[in-house]
Amino acid sequence: MNSSDVLGGIAPEQVRVRFPPSPTGNLHVGNVRSALFNWVFARHYGGTFVLRIEDTDAARNLEAAYDVVYDSLKWLGLTWDEGPGVGGPYGPYLQTQRLDTYAGIVPQLLDGGHAYRCFYPVGTEAGKRALADNLAAGVTAAGLPVGTAATTSETATTVVV
Repeated sequence: MNSSDVLGGIAPEQVRVRFPPSPTGNLHVGNVRSALFNWVFARHYGGTFVLRIEDTDAARNLEAAYDVVYDSLKWLGLTWDEGPGVGGPYGPYLQTQRLDTYAGIVPQLLDGGHAYRCFYPVGTEAGKRALADNLAAGVTAAGLPVGTAATTSETATTVVV
């Protein structure tokens, strides 16, 4: 297999991969594996390794965990080309700093039929059961086949495709 097979026709320097941990505690081996594979892939092709912090779960975020992520990656020698502390052309790199952008786009997606609202009770057993029933039936909360729309999570109120 050659590079063009792997890259699907993009130039090696156009490779952009990201690592999106949540700041909810220590990195675990699965996080490290994902970060390492993406970092190696980016470095191999001369591309860009992006660190984007998925900090939208405010109830579980830990302030100290942001530094745990940064320090752990640095200790492993995995430096990022774009992200917190580095910047870059596609910031901000903390998801909570992008909420205004998303708020402006969600109505367009809803109006265009590319997203739907989820009315399951957030975090309740009834909501979890409804989600499990839909997935078992192969449909999303909107009644669409799984795979044609994003599947809800127990914390989602709006699901965007």
